[in-house]
Amino acid sequence: MRSARHAALWASLGDRAFEGRRFEEALAAYERSTKLNPYDARPFRGKGHTLCALQRYAEALLAYEQAIRLEPQQTFGHLGRGNALLALGRSEEALAAYDRALQCGAHDAGAYAGRGRALGKLRRYEEALAVYERVIELSPYDEVYRCEGADVLYELKRYEEVLATLAPLIEMDPYTADLYQRQGRALHMLGRDEEALAALEYALRQRPGWALAYASKGDVLKALGRMEEAEAAYQQARDLGDG
Repeated sequence: MRSARHAALWASLGDRAFEGRRFEEALAAYERSTKLNPYDARPFRGKGHTLCALQRYAEALLAYEQAIRLEPQQTFGHLGRGNALLALGRSEEALAAYDRALQCGAHDAGAYAGRGRALGKLRRYEEALAVYERVIELSPYDEVYRCEGADVLYELKRYEEVLATLAPLIEMDPYTADLYQRQGRALHMLGRDEEALAALEYALRQRPGWALAYASKGDVLKALGRMEEAEAAYQQARDLGDG
């Protein structure tokens, strides 16, 4: 009984450290909790969340699977497992994990968004779009979900709808580079390259070391026939790598 109480205390300390983004401290607390009481799923879930935050996805997967063994119907274990699997590139398994979370009663936007991401990775874009429509119904003001929905529209070559999705986000938040990069990319696909260039240059002013935006800028400059500038932008993207 005393061990169970101590385990619960360590789990609470882990939660507090995790919320403060002190991930190594959180991990140590959760591990202490699991040793004191290996039959409580909560610290295993916390351990999984923390390992995901540390990008240690294979270890996170093991922690989530132990949490699921202890509490098979608890939705957060399945959601976490889906997130870890998706990060590991195991998209089919991730999709099954998100579906299981929904079957267990998860009906928040995050559960559906995970399913949408997995479908997108599997190139099942029409299905992903339908899921994102549900996500946005559940969380209509979330910029991340709307951007992910716009990315699905882009893959479906529905570029005008991408612009329509981004326009109110840009109006609400005119300083976010990601929005302008997406806008520039869609404008380029519509042949509106001068507008695309302006959007991408604005994105790079907000986020100067962004390789993806330089690569997109190179594509636009090439379409405009400005070959030397295009090659300079591509070289900048290569120099920056994944930045």
